[in-house]
Amino acid sequence: MTERKLRMAIYLRVSSRSDEETPEDQKRQTTENQRYRLEEWLKHRTDVESVEWFRDEQTGRNAERPGLKALLDGVNSGRFNMVVALRIDRLFRSMKDLAEITSIFHDKKVGMILIDSGIDIDPEWNNPTSELLLHILGAIAQFEDVLISSRTKDGLARLLKENEVREKNGLPRKRIGRPPYGFRANPDPTKSGEFIQVPEEMETARKVVRLKQRGAGYGEISERLHLNRETVRNIIKHKELYF
Repeated sequence: MTERKLRMAIYLRVSSRSDEETPEDQKRQTTENQRYRLEEWLKHRTDVESVEWFRDEQTGRNAERPGLKALLDGVNSGRFNMVVALRIDRLFRSMKDLAEITSIFHDKKVGMILIDSGIDIDPEWNNPTSELLLHILGAIAQFEDVLISSRTKDGLARLLKENEVREKNGLPRKRIGRPPYGFRANPDPTKSGEFIQVPEEMETARKVVRLKQRGAGYGEISERLHLNRETVRNIIKHKELYF
C-alpha cells in the first residue's frame, strides 16, 4: 500500500512579551524553541511531501489571528492535508475555537498532530480515541483558564474592597500594580480590572515552580529559563496562581 504523503501546515503561536523580559529572552523562549523542536520532529518523518510555516504573536482568544487565518485559507483551498502544532493551547484558545476549527479540518479531510498533547488524527479522521482525548484536553485547558482568571479576579476584588475601607478611614490606598507574570490586563473595556492568562508564560511559571521544588536555586532557574531573578522570586512567592 502506497504511503500517504502529507502536505503539512505547521503553526507556531507566540505569546506577547512580558515587560520583565527582553525581546531576545522572549524570542528564545518562544519562536526559536518551538521551531527547533518541530524541525527536529520533522527529521524523523518519512511521509512529508511539503511544509509551510505559520505564526502568530497575538494573545487574542479567537480564531481571528492572521497566521491562523492564512493557515485556514490553505486548508479550505486544499493546499494541506495535515496541520501540526506543539500543543493544544497553541492552536486553540477556547472550546469554541476547538469546535469550529476541527469541524473545518474534518470537512476538508485534514488531519491534525499536536505533538506534546498526544493527538494524532489522520486526514480521514479514523482515530476516535484521539478525537475524544482532544475534546477532553480542550475542556480541561479551558477550565484551568477560567479557574485561574477567577482566582486573580477575586484577589483584585478583595484589594479594591480593602482600598475602599482604607480610604474611608483616612489611610492611603494600596497600589494595584501591573499583572503578575503569566497574566495581562483584559483589553475588553467592559472587563476592566480583570486579568487573563498568557499561556506561554503560565507554562514557564510552572517550570519555575517545579525546578524550585526539585531544589534548584534562583540563579540556576533564572539561567535555565532566561528569566531575571526577581521574576523567578515573584513566581515562587505566588506559585498558587499557576496551578
